[in-house]
Amino acid sequence: IAALTGGKLSLPQLTGVEITPSTGQKIRVKISEQHACPLYIGTLIENVKIAASPEWLQRRLIAAGVRPINNIVDITNYVLLERGQPLHAFDQSRLEQVGGGTDLTIGVRFAQAGETLKTLDGQTRNLSTQNLLITANNQPVALAGVMGGEETEIHPGTTSLFLEAALFNSVAIRRSSRSVAIVTGK
Repeated sequence: IAALTGGKLSLPQLTGVEITPSTGQKIRVKISEQHACPLYIGTLIENVKIAASPEWLQRRLIAAGVRPINNIVDITNYVLLERGQPLHAFDQSRLEQVGGGTDLTIGVRFAQAGETLKTLDGQTRNLSTQNLLITANNQPVALAGVMGGEETEIHPGTTSLFLEAALFNSVAIRRSSRSVAIVTGK
């Protein structure tokens, strides 16, 4: 709007966050498709409390056409809207359940023909080799850049989460999105 009106652009100041590495937790990242995902980073966040977002955040999301869900999901959507950086939060214990243990490798790969994933909208998706996936120990947990999986979603009992930020090839994401008929970014 500032560019169109000649107004002043005012962005909030960002401050650094100190991150203390957790001992005993092992989460590795393995990107099998460097062209489709040149960068994937994540961090564990522990001792979270799932609650409703503050009213100001809910109002801003609603004004942008996004339905508020909870404090964690809402802040990832808000960051996407304000900064253009997609984020996704996974319930850590559910990642461990899907991955079969606490020693996790979060992967980025294309689906194999015949694989399926139940997405956050409750639909079981039949995947093709065009679908870029996020995996936990090679088990699908999300359609990269399109929609998370129901098995690892944030829920009222979530206490620890894995927060991802990634750069995905836009062509690969559009193809993946089209192949499963999903047009949303979350």
